[in-house]
Amino acid sequence: MTHGALSETPTLVIFDIDGTLLDSAAAHDRVAIDVLARHGLDVLAKPWEAYRAYTDSAVTNEVYEDKHGIPADPEFIAELERLYAKEFDAHVSTGAVDEIAGSRKLLAELATRRDVYGAFATGSFRALARTKLRVLGVEPDDAQLATGTEHDNRAEIVRDAIGQASRRHKIDDWRMVILGDGKWDELTARHLGIPLVGVQTDSHRFADDTALVVDDLRPVRVDTLVGLSARIEGLAESAPPDGR
Repeated sequence: MTHGALSETPTLVIFDIDGTLLDSAAAHDRVAIDVLARHGLDVLAKPWEAYRAYTDSAVTNEVYEDKHGIPADPEFIAELERLYAKEFDAHVSTGAVDEIAGSRKLLAELATRRDVYGAFATGSFRALARTKLRVLGVEPDDAQLATGTEHDNRAEIVRDAIGQASRRHKIDDWRMVILGDGKWDELTARHLGIPLVGVQTDSHRFADDTALVVDDLRPVRVDTLVGLSARIEGLAESAPPDGR
């Protein structure tokens, strides 16, 4: 281990954002629907669950390919990210987006700990994720944040967040736990072998073997997460070398 004087293996808490920490899923979906429609793309032509990967980049590329038969070029994706961010900021300015109950208190408690660290892994475009963290009182430049801008695949987003945390804190031996609200969080946690705290803020119902299921984060404390975490080896080493 490389965590110095700490006698116990430190814990990394990997947070999804939309529907887990922030009540932003509906506003985010509305932005996607409206922005894509202005470009002649119908993201609701099939159910959200039918998309191959549920990240902003993957969904945008798939709906474009469904219509045009070819992948979207990177410049188009980048322009849509800019438009998504502008529209989402407008929702935030009205006060329509706020925390999932207990989120800010949990993040504030986490910030006081030396043995437990946080990272953020979201399918959202990075520009939107940065705004969402600010709503939660987190400075995005100080956060380990992996997003749907860099990766289409949820597992790679989580691996990236782990790699960022490992490099930032010079730790390569972790206990880990994921917090998420949806199907893709559950599938990713299962794929990577990381215990999941399911935040049941939407229609998704978690499997019976989920480590913990809560309606919001008010009953969750940092020690709760430490107690649910498991020692996971190898994921930090396999994470992408570029934190972006």
